[in-house]
Amino acid sequence: MRASTYSKQYGITLVELMITIAILAIVAVIAVPSFQAVMANLEANRVQSTMRSVVQDSKHRAFTNRQRITICGSSNLQDCDAQWSTGFIIFNDLNINKTKDLAEEIIKKHSFNLKHGTLSWRGFGGSALFFQPDTGLPRGSNGSFTYCANSNKHQKIIIGTMGHARHETVTSC
Repeated sequence: MRASTYSKQYGITLVELMITIAILAIVAVIAVPSFQAVMANLEANRVQSTMRSVVQDSKHRAFTNRQRITICGSSNLQDCDAQWSTGFIIFNDLNINKTKDLAEEIIKKHSFNLKHGTLSWRGFGGSALFFQPDTGLPRGSNGSFTYCANSNKHQKIIIGTMGHARHETVTSC
């Protein structure tokens, strides 16, 4: 009797590879929209928590330091231009003109670079939100931030006369 010289070879066939690629493509087509929805939801929640935190911090800073604190949208994080979706700056508004001037130091900058929606401010004080030095309240400046999502997750952060921020989900922008 002779010993067999047959050796087993391991590998995949072209058909198996094609089936695997087809299954991965189907899974990707199903998963990408869900992933986009998750990312949009995370961005909406991040905007909401950031703006609520910034409002409370600015209110506290205005009262504690006896400074008029202004928050305005800024595309270059240096000047006010109402482009909230890009970012915003916080500064001590020395001459009370709601615009960041050369002599006024920026306290904080925040960059958003939103990908799944836009952020805007609509308030009684114009294109900026400001807090008074005597009380820390947004006297004459209350209004709301609106996050308009590319999906249906629109949100509004309303700043009341006492400087409290509350959240509402809105159906349209």
